[in-house]
Amino acid sequence: MEFTCFSLNPMGMTHCGNAISTNRAGGVGSLDLELCLDNQLDLAPENLDKLLELSSLPGGVGLRLKAEQIITRESLLTKISYVLH
Repeated sequence: MEFTCFSLNPMGMTHCGNAISTNRAGGVGSLDLELCLDNQLDLAPENLDKLLELSSLPGGVGLRLKAEQIITRESLLTKISYVLH
């Protein structure tokens, strides 16, 4: 049986190590913006850049957003458009 690990790293944290570790192990490391407080959203671009920089194939990268965040966070979605997600 084959399965894929998936992790959600809260975006409000100053480091996205859980997502990076999951990705390096071949799973999907995701950053969770859904429950993030407004004052923590500034960490999103930095954490996503770090995740993309330290990620490796074959793992994937993901973002969890609320529907209303899609338009305001389009720049983040564009950053992951070229990787498995």
